[in-house]
Amino acid sequence: MSGDQSGEGASWEKYANNLVVSYIEVANRDPKLIWHKQTLHWIMAPYLAEDRFCLLLSKDARSWERFQDISLPGVRECPDFFTLTDESGDEQLVFWGTKRRYLPGKFDGLAFECRSELQTAESGRDGYAAQKYSNAPDGITIQISWMSGGRYPEMPYNQQMSVPMELKLAGSGQQSSLARVPVRELETLRTRPSVVKRRGNP
Repeated sequence: MSGDQSGEGASWEKYANNLVVSYIEVANRDPKLIWHKQTLHWIMAPYLAEDRFCLLLSKDARSWERFQDISLPGVRECPDFFTLTDESGDEQLVFWGTKRRYLPGKFDGLAFECRSELQTAESGRDGYAAQKYSNAPDGITIQISWMSGGRYPEMPYNQQMSVPMELKLAGSGQQSSLARVPVRELETLRTRPSVVKRRGNP
């Protein structure tokens, strides 16, 4: 890119050696990219095929090395991965896939070590392909899902996005699991209380 630091007058030139990540197998898509500051590497997680994903690393975002394969049984597409601190203060990495499922574990920049079986974090049938926001304020982790929807008479619309959810790790170590709550900013939208009674209750 050329131009001043404000971005005005900037122009882009296509990198002569595209593709920077060559074909791997069937799908080879949906790459998630982060900067791992501890090892000063870029880490990429693309979806491959069936329930398979992989991790690649690079120092310059041009030359990439595949260093680990990851499988999420029954899960396809749209990987995401991010770190959270559990209640003991231990940092864990969450490798997330579609269908609201994820693997918690440890990551040192060179290997991801799972700490439990595949877990489910989101209720309902419609949440899919959730992704977190990068660089959210105050260091919090905010996630939003695509809701395919359209399955209920009172909800004929579909393809909407969910409300933003803040993610935290409840518990510690191998006993920890993701907790998801609507972001606190939604409270500012409430103008009157509503009471919902279960069917069959007086």
